[in-house]
Order: sequence, then structure tokens, then C-alpha cells
Amino acid sequence: MNLAERTKVTFKLEQRRAISSGILETAGSTFLLLTVVKGFENPGLIAKALVSTAALVGVGTGVAVVVGSKAATASGPAVGVGWTVEAIVVGRTS
Repeated sequence: MNLAERTKVTFKLEQRRAISSGILETAGSTFLLLTVVKGFENPGLIAKALVSTAALVGVGTGVAVVVGSKAATASGPAVGVGWTVEAIVVGRTS
């Protein structure tokens, strides 16, 4: 299998993964927000905003850690540490 074929296969598999990941992430965020709204009498606007943006803040934090670790050293192991921290902070392994 040459590079172009591998690229096409990888892209198609990544599309499937992204669609399912997006559906699960949206469902989880919606469920969490509904739990906050129904579970508490009057959660307030700030509480609802914090719940709805928590996942995106985690992803942004992970990216910042990776970029910061890559900028701190020119060697490869720091990038691996950054991805490990992102997996712990965001809760994802992919």
C-alpha cells in the first residue's frame, strides 16, 4: 500500500472517529447541562456557562501544555510528556 492509499484510508477512518467522538461529546455535555439545570433549583447563568465550557477549557489547557512543553525544550521527550498531561487533563487517549 503506497502513501496515497494509506492517506485515504487514514482520512476515512479519522472521519468515522471524529463523527462518533463528536456525537458522544455533544451528548455528554448536553446530559451534564440538563443534570445541572434539573438537579439544582436555580443554578444561575454563571454556573451553566461554566458547565457548558468546561470541556473546551480542558482541551485548550491540553493544547497549551503541549505547545509550552515543545517550546521549553527542543527535544522530543517533552512533547511526549505534554501529550500525557493532555490525556490526563482532558481524559482522552487519542
